[in-house]
Amino acid sequence: MSEQLVNNHEVNEDNDDSAEVLNKTPEQEADRLLEAHGETEEQEAPKVEEIRETVEQAAETTPIPDLETNQENETVDLPPPNKTLKAQSLNQTMKKTRAQLPKPERAFSKVIHQSQINAISEVTGKTIARPVGLFFGGLFALIGSAIYLLLSYRYHFAYKYIAFTLFFVGGFIIGLIVEFLGKWLKRSKA
Repeated sequence: MSEQLVNNHEVNEDNDDSAEVLNKTPEQEADRLLEAHGETEEQEAPKVEEIRETVEQAAETTPIPDLETNQENETVDLPPPNKTLKAQSLNQTMKKTRAQLPKPERAFSKVIHQSQINAISEVTGKTIARPVGLFFGGLFALIGSAIYLLLSYRYHFAYKYIAFTLFFVGGFIIGLIVEFLGKWLKRSKA
């Protein structure tokens, strides 16, 4: 028991010393360290001046390197991104985006962005969903079915609803032909 009291007393003395060090100003702490080494400020001042002069002389004699570089001429050639890098980037973007979606939309996003479904979507986007074809298909369906409706009213025959679909498909095919002819003419002029 007496050993514990002695140990506790030593710990308290150490805490008192550290509290005194924290309360001192830097000048007081410097004086205390000088006294501990047996030197005074008068003895320390010439040493500081000698060190300062040595540093100044070294600074004057050392050449300053030219840090200016011509960054306009420097180019960094990075390799093109490969498939794995693109896939990793896509996955990170999809995770960040899905984190902001509600649960039903998140589930739909996981289904719709699978690689098999995405491949089918890309193929159909390049072949079926041609903007010019859709435009001509819609235009022919509108004008053709309007004329067909007026003719059926005037000549008293039954309007067949399949006519709209036939007009749309015919206009779509004509639109594709017009688009590919335009591209062919552009290539032949160039």
